[in-house]
Amino acid sequence: MKDWLRATAAAAVAALVTLPLLGTQAAADASTGALSEQCAAGVRVGPAGADFYNPPSPLPAGAHGEVIWARRVAAPAHAEACRILYLSTLHDGRRVAVSGLVVWPTGKAPRGGRNVVAWAHGTVGGPRQCAPSAAPDPAQNLVDYYTYKSPYSIDVGVPALTKFLAAGDVVVATDYQGLGTPGVHQYVVAGTETHNVLDSVEAARRLQSAQAGNRLAVLGWSQGGGAALFIGQTIRSYTPGLDLVGTAALAPRPTWARSSRAGSSPARATPPRRRTAPRCGSTSTGASWPPTPNCGPPTC
Repeated sequence: MKDWLRATAAAAVAALVTLPLLGTQAAADASTGALSEQCAAGVRVGPAGADFYNPPSPLPAGAHGEVIWARRVAAPAHAEACRILYLSTLHDGRRVAVSGLVVWPTGKAPRGGRNVVAWAHGTVGGPRQCAPSAAPDPAQNLVDYYTYKSPYSIDVGVPALTKFLAAGDVVVATDYQGLGTPGVHQYVVAGTETHNVLDSVEAARRLQSAQAGNRLAVLGWSQGGGAALFIGQTIRSYTPGLDLVGTAALAPRPTWARSSRAGSSPARATPPRRRTAPRCGSTSTGASWPPTPNCGPPTC
């Protein structure tokens, strides 16, 4: 377990240094060559475009971690990928819909299922259109916003994604509540972020085609690094079926730690809006918002 976690952290650090771009390969339908939209048997296919991020109202019944819908996207070679919309909770237990991305290798999984790496991304901004999964090609090795070569206005992708896939791991990446889905994003609220990360793993395990097991390593950077630090004190009470082998917290952002304890909450139900957030565009709950328009830290 220590060797796997050490390799996970090392691969991520290497990816953050080199930041390679990745060409993608879509999972094609055998008869037509077209991209199949179905992610797994029994899982509803989500709407195309921005409508994917507008959850049904009211939210469907179900436990946190249940998949609302999913839709296949282009994936690296020898892998499959899907955007997901799943049920999660805020720090105070209120139910919300959260979006994210799941990527897994093709081929037979080992007995007990594949190991899971959960990526908790860094600060990308506050408005909902800053969701990393909303990028046109989200299933790729991390492309850092701060590099001159990035075509994106936020960080997109997962560090060392192709290395994790080659090792046989399932990789899941939450957008966090309020990024992609409606609502004020609860930036650095530990209870909300840890719930969103852990529920993304549970959602990945509900995609039968991913064949994800319960062994989990969490990798976080900046905002996500702060979330990763609090996973250990949340996982046993919130998702007792998961086996956390360790976390790697890179440059962790301070979090509202008080909100991560059971039975407690921060002074405000949601953190205050950042004054510069409107510069990033509309936070409307309608379907017209464009994905990732000039949403990069620190202007969002």
